[in-house]
Amino acid sequence: MLNLSGWCCLVVGGGGVAARRAGTLAQAGAAVTMVAPVMSADATALSSEAVNREERAFADGDLAGVRLVVVATDDAAVNARVADRAAAAGVLVNRADRGDGGDLTLMAARRVGPLTVAVDSGGASPAAARTLVETARDAVGPEWPVLLEEAAARRAALRGRPDALRRLTDAAALDILQRCGRAALAGHLDTLVAESVARSPAG
Repeated sequence: MLNLSGWCCLVVGGGGVAARRAGTLAQAGAAVTMVAPVMSADATALSSEAVNREERAFADGDLAGVRLVVVATDDAAVNARVADRAAAAGVLVNRADRGDGGDLTLMAARRVGPLTVAVDSGGASPAAARTLVETARDAVGPEWPVLLEEAAARRAALRGRPDALRRLTDAAALDILQRCGRAALAGHLDTLVAESVARSPAG
């Protein structure tokens, strides 16, 4: 759950795994460069505006200014060399072939409005993690993004009031949304905010 907005990230590899991870980084707001002698169809399908692709071998100079490198080639020796160079340069490393071979792993994740649903298999089975995250996403009802959006619009007014903050998304709020719709929820939350502010010493 790193905030990657504006980060310079490097993906070493041009296969399907590298392409998926490059796409994930780009969606998170990172500036992504992929480096590989050969790019797969998945890699070339990525928007050139989102991912800069360079068809060549990795060079140590590629790490200049980079904060995170994803190593995802099909050659374990290349992966180890790139990971070692990155670690020596103080760059965070994610190795696609070895979950324990870097600083972080990338969880299988899906967005549902403002909600992120993520699953990590501990490296045992990325495919299982992808299946489970789809199941978890499908279990999130359509009311949850609405509830979270309405709550987010009112959080600032309740800063420092943890009990009131919890009520923004409690069972009562969810029930009102499900039974009466978004407008009723908005009215309920506005009343909650007004009452909480009125009860505070500054109110």
